[in-house]
Amino acid sequence: MRTTKAFTVIELLVTFGIIAVLATVAAPTYSKYRIRAKVSSMFTAASAAEFAVQNDYFNQNNSFAGITYSAGSQPFLIPQTSTISSMAISAGVITITGNSADLGGRSLVLVFTPSISNGEINWSCAITAAYVTYAPPQCQNTI
Repeated sequence: MRTTKAFTVIELLVTFGIIAVLATVAAPTYSKYRIRAKVSSMFTAASAAEFAVQNDYFNQNNSFAGITYSAGSQPFLIPQTSTISSMAISAGVITITGNSADLGGRSLVLVFTPSISNGEINWSCAITAAYVTYAPPQCQNTI
């Protein structure tokens, strides 16, 4: 008598069922991870604008009042990634608006506000309240 080695239909169905459950659990987690990475890139993009604000602050008699640049008016305000739709500075406050098409339909805004402490500029970061779960640890304040 000859025997053949093969998988039964039941074994195949169980295997496909397990894979389907794992995929169902993994997909939302992966999506959240991708959005977090994109928000992180928005956070990083603010560093050049922060440097410009700091430089202007000390060149304008220690005042943030005159530090205003419209979106795209300076090289450091031109988004280098498709995740950012615009960057602007108003009275030293940096506002970065995310591209909702690249962020899964989310209208996400990061705001960096300068403050002075012992002659140094410190930055506080805030994010759109609905999306605080996507923010880096140093940006847990909400708008």
